[in-house]
Amino acid sequence: MEIKGKSWHAMPIEEVLKELDTTEEGLTDKEAEERLKKYGYNELRGKKIRTVFELVWEEITDPMILILIGASILSFVLKEWVEGFVILFIVFVNTIISVIQEKKAEASIEALKSMSSSSARAFRQGEDSLITSKELVIRRYCNT
Repeated sequence: MEIKGKSWHAMPIEEVLKELDTTEEGLTDKEAEERLKKYGYNELRGKKIRTVFELVWEEITDPMILILIGASILSFVLKEWVEGFVILFIVFVNTIISVIQEKKAEASIEALKSMSSSSARAFRQGEDSLITSKELVIRRYCNT
């Protein structure tokens, strides 16, 4: 990691402590709490889980699917019933497969979140502390 073009290990300790807005004793519990309030927990931001209806709507409004639906309508207008139904069937199967894959992907992401490390070591008030990883706090700003 770097600050102002320098690697952390190549900087004097005083400069690193100043950049991180801390001391050799680490943060106090009060300072850590204030940073948690200001910056929030150290967690992955979760995306809103979409409903099946939302996933189906996204799939149906995809430009390629709209073209296929248009081709199906044109087939019906030209009284090409078999072609029209085949195109609609393909759109239907494609939508089902896409929704299933999307739901599986969302479930996998949730499983990965739950597998992440739940504890971390932090230097607080002059001693090593074991805290939950979501309670790790950032410095004033991040430029790495």
